[in-house]
Amino acid sequence: MSDNNHGRLDEISPQDVAGYVRDVAAQLAHMARAMGLGKLGQLLEEAAREAERQAQENAEPDDAA
Repeated sequence: MSDNNHGRLDEISPQDVAGYVRDVAAQLAHMARAMGLGKLGQLLEEAAREAERQAQENAEPDDAA
């Protein structure tokens, strides 16, 4: 995997990645549903929920609230 962040990948937390995946999956789910791709939209919504769960699981105790 290439390092597009100029050596700063160590500053990205698992929570950051999960949050990003959640946001992108939610947007794609909305787009899929709007285009009549119901099953794909459902799968993407499930992915968004799982990413949210992972983000919460990896949250620092102060951030989990």
